[in-house]
Amino acid sequence: MDISYDTFESGDHLQHDSIQNVSSCQGKENPLLNSVVLRRFFQVIPLSHLKNFRLVCKLWWEESLARWRDEVWVVLRDNEDNDRSAFHPNSNFLSMGLYFQMLSAPSDPFFMAEFPFQNYVLHNWELRLRRRATQLKFWKRFGHLVKQLEIRYSTVLSHKAFRRILFELTPNLQYLSLNENYYECRLPTPILSAIYYQRSRSLNVQSKLKELKVSLTLEYFDRYTLPFTWIVFLTRFPNIEILSLKNLCFERPYLEVENLLESIKIIRRGRPFRNQLVRLRELNILDVQEKPLSIFPSSTLSLMEQVPFPLTSLFIDIGSKTVWSDLNRILVMYSKTLRKLVLFRENEPDQEPYRSFPFGVVFDTLRELRLVGSICENFHFLQFTPCLKMLQIGYFDDDDLMSCAKIRNGNQSQIFRKMCEGTDFHSLERVTLQYMETLLVADENWSCERENADAVHRMMPNLKLFGKRR
Repeated sequence: MDISYDTFESGDHLQHDSIQNVSSCQGKENPLLNSVVLRRFFQVIPLSHLKNFRLVCKLWWEESLARWRDEVWVVLRDNEDNDRSAFHPNSNFLSMGLYFQMLSAPSDPFFMAEFPFQNYVLHNWELRLRRRATQLKFWKRFGHLVKQLEIRYSTVLSHKAFRRILFELTPNLQYLSLNENYYECRLPTPILSAIYYQRSRSLNVQSKLKELKVSLTLEYFDRYTLPFTWIVFLTRFPNIEILSLKNLCFERPYLEVENLLESIKIIRRGRPFRNQLVRLRELNILDVQEKPLSIFPSSTLSLMEQVPFPLTSLFIDIGSKTVWSDLNRILVMYSKTLRKLVLFRENEPDQEPYRSFPFGVVFDTLRELRLVGSICENFHFLQFTPCLKMLQIGYFDDDDLMSCAKIRNGNQSQIFRKMCEGTDFHSLERVTLQYMETLLVADENWSCERENADAVHRMMPNLKLFGKRR
């Protein structure tokens, strides 16, 4: 997701004469000052470029507002101080007081009414509505405009306030990220949870939320209870398509995954949600626990089989000691729908890769595959991925795919070389991956014999990038 943070919205200091002091070009209208041309131009350029182009002149600033306000993220601090010193133009943060000051400016110089912000990051908040007049004013005035919301490094003091914000005050929410917050509030008793569940069923289903990310932190080890139960949350938001769970700092992190799956089972049996919760297309449980997994829980695996999804993307830590038959069950579940698959397995001393991976399972729709750790002993699995477009062996230092603990404990040295040595390329002579364009190797000291390289290029005739990522 391409995220930029808005910092300074005033266009009053920009003038048209910033463009070479001309308004015409050889007697003709300057296209750089044509509103139709500019709107089209601003719709297609990357957001990172738009951030600079919109400062060229006042006209460019105005014409860029529609795209800018639709995609940019505003980072708000829980600060009611209106003092200008609380905000610096080069900062990524706005205080609540200054934000409302901008909104209430005479004649709306920032065009807030016509082009409102829709994406917000709440940074270091004390989330509650009682005794927080500015917070309540914000949600009532802008809650219906919020499409994407990230709550990070904040303290949730009231589960009732949390529920009201999500269930009532943000009806158009499409993306929600709960990132390393401190949940001081306790969950309601089982009796109250049952009451909330019944109330949730009576509320209108909020079908617009498509993506949910939950990440906790070990910093608050004694406060890991989420301010909601999955059954209440999913009853309200049944159409989630993308789900990411990271660093669940529970004693048994995968138990929370099982609670999630059990809740889906219960809701599916009920009415009117019988046909709901079947749209999950991306599941990321690679970092459910920060440390590498030893054995993938059999109870979690059984529930995954009982609650099938047409997943197109799966990110998963398969466990260093998980037997091949359990991995085979995971692959069989989603073999007909997966387009992207990321498998991580911690390397341990004297650990042998799985033989015959992927155990005869054919992935007709798979486009992108990343294997991290000792998973395959050769490249024979390519005969089961006829439509593969990208293959990555190992992890890369410049991505945040997995936790630092997994990267520190990992060892990918010579994995690619060993896979090449274990491959009988003559047996793959009839295998042609016509869609394959990228084969990346993360090992800094990777090497490939000339004969093997020729065999790879023969098998992948349209390969454009082979080797270390640039």
